Amino acid sequence: MDVGAGHPLLCVLHSLSQLLVLYVLFLVSDLLTPEQVVDVFTPTVAALVVLTWEWASAFPHELEWIWTRPITVVKCIYIYARYVGLVVQIVNCFYLFELFSTVPTPEHACRTWYIVLMFMGISLLLAIDFILMLRVYALYNKSTTVAIVMGTLGICQIILEILGIVRSMPHIPFDPICNSTDVPQELYYFVALEGLIQLVTWTLMFRRRVVLGSRSVGRIPLVELLVRDGTSVAVVTCAICFYNLPRTLHTGTIGVHLIFVWPITFFSGATCRLVMNMHCSELRPQPTSTEINLTSVFGITVDDP
Repeated sequence: MDVGAGHPLLCVLHSLSQLLVLYVLFLVSDLLTPEQVVDVFTPTVAALVVLTWEWASAFPHELEWIWTRPITVVKCIYIYARYVGLVVQIVNCFYLFELFSTVPTPEHACRTWYIVLMFMGISLLLAIDFILMLRVYALYNKSTTVAIVMGTLGICQIILEILGIVRSMPHIPFDPICNSTDVPQELYYFVALEGLIQLVTWTLMFRRRVVLGSRSVGRIPLVELLVRDGTSVAVVTCAICFYNLPRTLHTGTIGVHLIFVWPITFFSGATCRLVMNMHCSELRPQPTSTEINLTSVFGITVDDP
């Protein structure tokens, strides 16, 4: 399949995304105050534009490498991350018109909106962490020890997030445009745990790269791909967490567009790119004494040269 820049399907998708954005901006100009546009809608529409462009750019590859393949857990995660993330951003843009139809916005409406975006952001973060953990699991040939470490971190992450939502959400106050005016203590634990997960997964990938490299002549392209993608995701994820936390402490408010809307765009796009890179890459590993078990984990076959 030709997936170049001039692909007709790609041009159509880009045109549709531009029309959607122009329609949203038209509604914004008529219904919202300048303060609401600057504080809420500008980043919200920008996040939708980025995610729509990313989806349109990857769609020809998606047709070839995702929709024509058998159903697997990884494929289901891809579809969830891609289309749930996109639908959430579209619905969020239009829901804001209803949410801000009266100012100050009722606190119960802010809380409901906040909970939905929090749940979606967390679920997409779990998706990208799960794909990274699967990559480490594959690199270590389905090691039981690695599975236990990754599983423990994942379970702790889920428990902490559930407890955080249950304990903090009923008591969080909001300002007239739905920014949270209190910083829940659970946020610190969440950021620390996510930083630990990224550190552990990256360290294990890098260590495996060194070990496999020492057993072969030169570097293994597929391992380089895994480490490169893992490093990129770790850097951006930690940047999101560690930028939002100091800013939140400084201002005393949690801006929903920063803590949820932009991260949803990143987690959705990055999860899909991680899966797509495994399918689209034509790189093949050099023969080694230790195989990299990708076939049963990601549902793809890697042939030795």
